[in-house]
Amino acid sequence: MSELSNKKLIASDYDKTYHRHDAEDLDNNNLAVQKWGNAGNVFAISTGRDVASMLFEKNIVTLNTTT
Repeated sequence: MSELSNKKLIASDYDKTYHRHDAEDLDNNNLAVQKWGNAGNVFAISTGRDVASMLFEKNIVTLNTTT
């Protein structure tokens, strides 16, 4: 059986979904994503923003990323 067969994927919009401009919500979401990843699953941000905008966001808030 393939290693990927047991993985699950969740994708979320960023603005006002994953990050609702509330630090506590963002911290809770980051913790949930970390647990999700530690369980062998994958989380992805799905946004209409361009890459430069998200890289800027990464510099001003703590996002759990692999890049």
